[in-house]
Amino acid sequence: MKTINSKADLKYTEVAEYLSLVKEGEEIDLQFLLNRMMKIFYGLNPSDVRQLSQKVVNNKINDINKALDTSKSEFSNIIEMGGVKYGFLPNFSEISAGELIDIEDLYKEDRITELMSILYRPIVGKVNKLAQYEVESYKGYDNRFKDISYDIVEGAMALFMQSFLILNHLIRTSTAQQMMMNPN
Repeated sequence: MKTINSKADLKYTEVAEYLSLVKEGEEIDLQFLLNRMMKIFYGLNPSDVRQLSQKVVNNKINDINKALDTSKSEFSNIIEMGGVKYGFLPNFSEISAGELIDIEDLYKEDRITELMSILYRPIVGKVNKLAQYEVESYKGYDNRFKDISYDIVEGAMALFMQSFLILNHLIRTSTAQQMMMNPN
């Protein structure tokens, strides 16, 4: 059975599934919730959970809760998965219309692992001494980050939302200004 010590030990998809179970204000049977948590985070069926001592189950549930209750995750601009180094989009002001449309659609549909494949792309060449890098050009999104850890997503989404809101505001302001200057 895996060990959970931090958000880095949790997959984003696990946390998303868990959070969908415990939506605010909804009543849920505690035993059902505990069994689902053990299934989601440890891959154990209720019959497997029944074989464990109550102490082990309590410890595993506490490990999950401690990991989720830790402070917000730090943003990582460079991550490594499957032996490939990925860099977060280095310049939001140069984002293409296609990237922006896909980002908005995926975010609205809560398809975060696919959204991450737009935000993080394979690094082309080397990272220089100033930690600058280039990423692969946009070719569409995919599900290569289906097993990405929760800490990476949490850190990236915090930065992304802040940057995306600023970019969206700048685009709308610029468009409104152009329309006022050129009414035709």
